Amino acid sequence: MAAAPVKSDWATACVGTSYKISERVMVRGSASAMAFDSQTVSYGGEVGVSVSF
Repeated sequence: MAAAPVKSDWATACVGTSYKISERVMVRGSASAMAFDSQTVSYGGEVGVSVSF
């Protein structure tokens, strides 16, 4: 059985930010995209909250 072909050219981008709500609480978010060719693009994101005690 032949192996799956491996792409040699691809691109990825990510952007994110965070905001400190109070002394103990911070929220953060990011978005990302990965492109292998014009027909294969993957998108993702993340949202989080950090709380210190």
